[in-house]
Amino acid sequence: MNFIKQYHKKLTREMLEESIFIIDTNCLLSSLKDYVIGDKILEAFEKITNSTYIPFITQVEYLENELSVINNRKRNVGEVIMDIRLKNSAGQLKFMNSLVQEQWEQLCQRKKI
Repeated sequence: MNFIKQYHKKLTREMLEESIFIIDTNCLLSSLKDYVIGDKILEAFEKITNSTYIPFITQVEYLENELSVINNRKRNVGEVIMDIRLKNSAGQLKFMNSLVQEQWEQLCQRKKI
């Protein structure tokens, strides 16, 4: 049972100062998955450095998964860049088609086609 919920206590600064934080692999890897959240997680770790415990198995799992998370992140960024380029190309193509259409209509008006 969750101690805080059971006794309806609010989480206080004193409770945080007296706590020991045990970090798991997902928590460590999440800093690699999202740059914004990653910075915030690292800032939080700096505040609780003296009361943090990272189990050995967590360290091993982190090292085993670190490169795959980074490679997935690179692949996702690459896909986004490619998507932007494709949409940009499609936008330019639409623009060019509209220009050609306007020129065609002007030509037709001049030639009275």
